[in-house]
Formats: sequence, structure tokens, C-alpha cells
Amino acid sequence: MLHNSYGTVLEGSLHTQDEVIAWANGIVWDELELEAEDIKYGDHITTVQGSVGVWYDYCGDYYFFTEEVELPY
Repeated sequence: MLHNSYGTVLEGSLHTQDEVIAWANGIVWDELELEAEDIKYGDHITTVQGSVGVWYDYCGDYYFFTEEVELPY
């Protein structure tokens, strides 16, 4: 499924899920660029700040972040 994703990732082996969520709540996401990404190996963890998805890539062992709006293509 395609999502608008931010270019920021956090290593899963270095951060707990709670640390990632706390970190994501402290970022000004409007200042970061987005690009379309096909999410194949991600589990949606939660949504922060009303519109930023926190995901975990279970194949790559990292967390990534998306704009919570599905793309039409």
C-alpha cells in the first residue's frame, strides 16, 4: 500500500517502541519532506500528533513515519 513517508528512520535495535513514540511526539513534522513509499513489511504502531503514523518494519528492524492519508494510486 502506498503512503506518504518521511525520510526519517530509527533503528529498532537501539530504541524501544515507547522511546520512538515519545521522540515522534517531539518532532515538527510539517518541516520535513514526504515521498511516496510502498509499505510491504510494516506494522502500524500508533498515530501521533493526529496525522503522523508510527510504523515498524519487521524485516529491516527499524521504525519509520508516514502521513496518515492513503494515496489514490
